[in-house]
Amino acid sequence: MRQRLWAYGVEDRFYLAVREQRNVEYNWYKSSVRYKIIGGNLEDVFNVKETTGAIFVSGPLDYETRKKYELKLTASNKLKESSTTVVVHVKDLNDNPPLFERPTYRTQITEEDDRNLPKRVLQVMANDADKDRPLDIVYFLTGQGIDSDNPANSKFDINRTSGDIFVLKPLDRDLPNGHSQYRFTVFAQDEGGQGLVGYADVQVNLKDINDNAPVFPHGTYFGNVTENGTAVAIIRFALLLQLPRRHSILHFLSH
Repeated sequence: MRQRLWAYGVEDRFYLAVREQRNVEYNWYKSSVRYKIIGGNLEDVFNVKETTGAIFVSGPLDYETRKKYELKLTASNKLKESSTTVVVHVKDLNDNPPLFERPTYRTQITEEDDRNLPKRVLQVMANDADKDRPLDIVYFLTGQGIDSDNPANSKFDINRTSGDIFVLKPLDRDLPNGHSQYRFTVFAQDEGGQGLVGYADVQVNLKDINDNAPVFPHGTYFGNVTENGTAVAIIRFALLLQLPRRHSILHFLSH
């Protein structure tokens, strides 16, 4: 008679329970049962101990590749042989970190733009290869422009569930205090922020605008000219710009 046994959440080992029936007419005979896997052992990931029926996991089990095994086993002595099917359900574990759709996200915003703040600048998205587990991924930021100790000083923030990244305040591109680019890291953590972590880089480039007037290095300039001299350069001066961009500057004098 065939018997079906079920095992759930198998990770390393379980035991096959077999009841041995002895014929009273042969009570003089000391039976020795031998167990053997004869089918369903794909990739040879299971072994059975011949004398006890203990079934062991002997290779890696990947839930994402195969969720169930149906092992065909026999138990035999010198008199008879019996067979059964052991159904092994592989328990899903959190063994895959979230994976972002791209390794680096890039976007551009205009410097000193104070309209509609906080303003969404881009969205990141991560997926989890542990497909049958809850997709409970949370996002957070770290790096340039992020102050986790004092969020009021942060220039960027992220929606922890949607992955939307926002700029929080106007950003200056101009030196010495500004930056032409902000680079920071976005993390995605599964199991509601308690599991494995994946990450991607974010680059936010600032578009330059003409928001700085030319500046003379000195407030007053002095020069000498010879009496009755003509076509003589009295003084040469230059205007300093705070922006790393090319400008056409017109110099003129007034009195």
